Amino acid sequence: IWDNYLYYERRKGKNLGGSFSIICQHLLIKKVPVFLRLQMGWKTKGFLMGEPYQGSPIFRLGITGSF
Repeated sequence: IWDNYLYYERRKGKNLGGSFSIICQHLLIKKVPVFLRLQMGWKTKGFLMGEPYQGSPIFRLGITGSF
């Protein structure tokens, strides 16, 4: 599964920030749905909740499941 998203947020007194990411999800275990998840993208300079203020690349790797 590939998922693209573009996100931006504007707050009073803060500079506008934005990000673009591509997320890939791969099924690892079929009996109990467990997925390997990879996110790659870029964040611009400015405010986005939970992200650093400066612009930077985004790389995240994780494992997720559903029950």
